[in-house]
Amino acid sequence: MSVSEESYWHGGLDIDPPYWNDFRQSIEQLRQRAGSGPELPGVEVLQSLLSGSTTRSGCPLVLVPSTSIPNINYEQHIFETGEISTRKNCWHDLFNALVWSQFPLIKAAMNELHYREIQNHTGSNRGPVRDALTLFDECGVVVLSTNRELLRQLADREWDQAFLQNKHHWQNQVRVWVCGHALLEKFLEPYKSITAQALLLHMDPAVGELQNPCLHQSMEETLSGRIANQELLRGTAELSPIPLMGIPLWWTLSKQDQAFYQDEQVFRRARAGLKPAPVFDFSVSS
Repeated sequence: MSVSEESYWHGGLDIDPPYWNDFRQSIEQLRQRAGSGPELPGVEVLQSLLSGSTTRSGCPLVLVPSTSIPNINYEQHIFETGEISTRKNCWHDLFNALVWSQFPLIKAAMNELHYREIQNHTGSNRGPVRDALTLFDECGVVVLSTNRELLRQLADREWDQAFLQNKHHWQNQVRVWVCGHALLEKFLEPYKSITAQALLLHMDPAVGELQNPCLHQSMEETLSGRIANQELLRGTAELSPIPLMGIPLWWTLSKQDQAFYQDEQVFRRARAGLKPAPVFDFSVSS
């Protein structure tokens, strides 16, 4: 563990930055239910976050100590039994449970697609779909915006324009959901070059608003259906790398000024001839 349990339970983890927005309430609930002990919450406490969640095969999700189900095919076992192998005192697995609690439909759709791919392929070759699923599961974010030009700038890696020149648009024209549990683990000790793999979605402002309180549910329902139908995450080329700490207000250790975005070790320009990831159209579920 790179960060001690004590720092989490006794206030050392700063959950004020905006990248914790979707998880802040659940983290506070875990703190209350697990008490003041030094260890991370066990499967019994984490299970409280998953009440009512199921796999797409209909199995209730159950967090199970990893020592009780060794030598399994992880994704296949989840789909067939609903059991999620969870290691004791493991940040990575704790954050995996948190993501399941916030995005159960997306996680279940990804799990089903993993399962179908496992059944359809033999040998050691995972294939492009499972590569994309794994990359998004670990490091994925969803970026939804009513500003198509800003999404294009992200895809083309025009960081100065997307983050600095258009910084005021992020407040009311962009919504970001962190879906990758490995990213949450990196946020324990944030550093400037944390990079996500993003699905870029454009929503016509005429058909929906980013301030809609039902938007999270609508996003989940829409994306999970499109993932299950293999309309999304068909390969890693559909994911756009984004240095997350470039998002306005996400980096708090220094100014996000011109010099900040000129650091090409973090904000790397697109290679000549590189085809940008697509911007997908998003429609609000009725």
